[in-house]
Amino acid sequence: MDKEVNKILLNPIKLGDLNLRNRFVMAPLTRMRAANNLGIPNEMHVKYYSERAKETGFVITECAAPTQNGNSFPGACGIWSKEQVEGWKKVCKAVHDEGGIIFLQMFHPLW
Repeated sequence: MDKEVNKILLNPIKLGDLNLRNRFVMAPLTRMRAANNLGIPNEMHVKYYSERAKETGFVITECAAPTQNGNSFPGACGIWSKEQVEGWKKVCKAVHDEGGIIFLQMFHPLW
């Protein structure tokens, strides 16, 4: 990689109120790892996102439905129940412990 491009990509940058460690962003990927169709993020989510937070400017999560009616496939996470929110809190804590920044991608497909 060209030294100037490398410098631009790897140097910290301020984005609004956020201080990013670099300009790399982990794009959202559908993981389908929530167990029992309950939509609760689990230890696999904690490990996955915290590992990726170590080297990126910020992480965007997989899609999470705000309502049960908006959840369109098995294994997708949600944010409509207390248990789901608690699962995401564990993910966020792990990412923050690595010095990372995380955003939740919300979706609500129509049936």
